[in-house]
Amino acid sequence: MSHKQEKFYLVYILWLLIFVFFTNQYYDFNEIVSINQLDSVSYMAIANSSPNYSSEFIPYHHAQRVFFPYLIGIIANIFNLEVFFTFRVFTLISLFLIIFFHYLIMKKLETDFFFSIILISLLILNPYIFRYFIAVPTMINDSIFILSLYLFSFGLKFNNYFTLPSVFLGLVSRQNGIFLLIANCINIFLNNKYKFFINKSFVFSILILIVVFLLSNRYATQVSTQDFDLKHIYGIFQWFYNDWN
Repeated sequence: MSHKQEKFYLVYILWLLIFVFFTNQYYDFNEIVSINQLDSVSYMAIANSSPNYSSEFIPYHHAQRVFFPYLIGIIANIFNLEVFFTFRVFTLISLFLIIFFHYLIMKKLETDFFFSIILISLLILNPYIFRYFIAVPTMINDSIFILSLYLFSFGLKFNNYFTLPSVFLGLVSRQNGIFLLIANCINIFLNNKYKFFINKSFVFSILILIVVFLLSNRYATQVSTQDFDLKHIYGIFQWFYNDWN
């Protein structure tokens, strides 16, 4: 993109955001529950109880995603903020970071101007990404997971220092973040075949997995009577195979 085109591109992004913010639904927590976004009930219970364990029963796979709801609860307590408002702030930050890394990737790839316009439009105007997360900010883990995918893509192509943070964000936000870890390990192996097991990135990836697994499962065992169902990792593939229409 030329300098003039890039300027127009940035103004266009701003215009899209203003359009979405002024035309979007903004649900309160009761409305979120009424539209069956029941993961939000678990995340709010975690945040409201932070820094203690939740006194409410939480499904095991929800409780494993404790990191961000727990952090949001702590920050809300420290700054005396409403928990739901803090969820909204974190969600908006994650969405702006997604746009930022989308912009960086397009710029570094030197993507055609009109193609860049189409891609950013598909991202911001997609009803299941920006509009959804603005309306339902308690689904913070899903927006963070999308951010982790952007970070991983950026790290894989341009700067490997971003792959480890992306693996961490992927693992703490959703169980299928394990696939980011696997992808990162494959990438490390392809680039360091003979030093794979002593590669720092590989070692840190495994350490991140162990720490996240131990801490999330410790919390989950305290607030749930269920065991973890592996379908929450690979279930989407089973759904594609059995129920895809």
